[in-house]
Amino acid sequence: MNTDTSVTSIVAVTGASGFLGSAIIDELKARELAVLAISREEIMPQEGMQILNVPHYQDLAVPAGIPLIHMAGEARIAVANQSGDAHVEMETALAQSICNSGAGRIVYGSSARVYGDNSEAPHSPDEVLVKSSPYAEAKKAVENLVIQSGGVVARISNVYGEGMNGTLIMDVLAQIPGQGPLYLRDAQSRRDFLWVKDTARGLVDIALGKTTGIFNLGTGVTHSAEDVAQLALKAAGEANRPIHSTQPDTAPTSNTLEISDTTRAFGWRPETTLEAGLRCLLNQDGHKENE
Repeated sequence: MNTDTSVTSIVAVTGASGFLGSAIIDELKARELAVLAISREEIMPQEGMQILNVPHYQDLAVPAGIPLIHMAGEARIAVANQSGDAHVEMETALAQSICNSGAGRIVYGSSARVYGDNSEAPHSPDEVLVKSSPYAEAKKAVENLVIQSGGVVARISNVYGEGMNGTLIMDVLAQIPGQGPLYLRDAQSRRDFLWVKDTARGLVDIALGKTTGIFNLGTGVTHSAEDVAQLALKAAGEANRPIHSTQPDTAPTSNTLEISDTTRAFGWRPETTLEAGLRCLLNQDGHKENE
């Protein structure tokens, strides 16, 4: 890790009650760093954690100069896209409050969706972005504000892990154990799947680092939905079950991230393979792993 824990003893996290926010808090505590957990939702108190419950982020103030990992915002893509320009305005106003909060180094957890999904080549942070959905446009607008404030942007690929909701992987695991076909909507579209603990570790590495700019957090490897299903079925001892696609796409999409700049700047790289992550989730859910 190219990080320096001597520069801070506390790190603030917005969206601290969320799926990824909770993982970031666990990572900070594992490094024996204090946490300022900021959320509009109630958070269970933990040792070494200060809690700041806010009804909204307007006029947010944090201890001057501390690092802040910004994860708050609308995570439901369908809801964001339905809101259109209003979503972009809301996320931008939230980000402006974060930038004015008094925090020192701000790290924004953005999304690989800003790149779109029409390229099989790994996406690089310096490539030109095209206009896309309201969800992606809001991400880009917040990125610009954070960069202008001297902060750092982390574009994150498809995160999975315990506690996630509404994802391809959860749809697959919900059909295990079982008999007969395992059903997928589109078996061939490909994504870069990143284990939640690797994601949290990367965001903390960036928060404790010194380099600014835009960086990717991913694996650099894509897997199709069918790959995911095959790996999960194998791990559960059900490899002989067929996989059926209910709505096959005539033009499968793809999204993967180039991470070499992130490794050079912060020493970060993913440690958990998709197969290992799926086995972990299956075991947590009480499924029998294939010996």
